[in-house]
Amino acid sequence: MPVAGGFLLLGALIRVILPERRAGWFAIRGKTTDALTLTTFGALLVFGGLILLVEREWIVGILGFIRIVG
Repeated sequence: MPVAGGFLLLGALIRVILPERRAGWFAIRGKTTDALTLTTFGALLVFGGLILLVEREWIVGILGFIRIVG
């Protein structure tokens, strides 16, 4: 998952750098929309993949703490 997210983030960077006439099939909508969409999905995939590496007890502890405080 983090690798796919990294490629999406790389795609967002390339989309920002490339001029409109050279983007070709890489340009689906406007440059801003494409870059924001790729960045959002890429960051979520990286975060989701990394959170799977966290020990389950740590996540359960955080959720319990949120319930107590909230």
